[in-house]
Amino acid sequence: MAESKRLSLGGRVATPRVGSIPSQMPMDQVLTRCIGAKIRVQTAAPGSRTMTGHIFAVSSSSPVLTLTPSAVAATGGALPTTSYTVIALSSIQSFTLLELAPSAAPTSPAESASRAAPLPSLDIAAIHNRLKTTTAKLQEEEARLGKGVSEEAQAIFNGLSRTLTCRWDGERIIVMDQVIIEPPYGQGNLKAVKGVSNQTIPRIKRLLDMERKKLEVKNGPMSRSASGTGEKKGG
Repeated sequence: MAESKRLSLGGRVATPRVGSIPSQMPMDQVLTRCIGAKIRVQTAAPGSRTMTGHIFAVSSSSPVLTLTPSAVAATGGALPTTSYTVIALSSIQSFTLLELAPSAAPTSPAESASRAAPLPSLDIAAIHNRLKTTTAKLQEEEARLGKGVSEEAQAIFNGLSRTLTCRWDGERIIVMDQVIIEPPYGQGNLKAVKGVSNQTIPRIKRLLDMERKKLEVKNGPMSRSASGTGEKKGG
């Protein structure tokens, strides 16, 4: 109970330099003012235990007390290799202050937080560069996906883009900004970009034919209009 919680001094230890501690002050605030100090804690029954250690941290939200054997770690130095002891504040019957902290204990939770071990510095420029690179890669991958096109069209695009620079323009494939391949992406569906000569078209036709043959081997023969001239025949 709250009435049974008490702060006592063991041996000849002087009064801690943490300012006056009102008798009605909540336990978490009392312990926070003693960060780094060595204390002996007695827990309530059932399962009563006595534990000794330096106060490493006090959490009022959990609420728990964390003890560590090392006074250096408790005051923001190197962390010990030994384990910590976590004690629920509600289970503490009493505690005794055995030693003061190596330096003056903090007088408030805010000061206690300011004395915590510093976090490692961050390379903000490197983080921004990594974010920029990742974003550009995702945008590039997104641009390679055709909108509203068939799996066959996407497969042709993927095949051509392995050796040539390709991009989508709606459902049309633009190759090297020189040749346009329109649906259904057959031999008769190629034309040069306006203002560009037709010299590149034969090479693109050969590569397109190779990609279509690969797809035929994998998926079976394609439609006549796609594999031929692309012209529709009347009946």
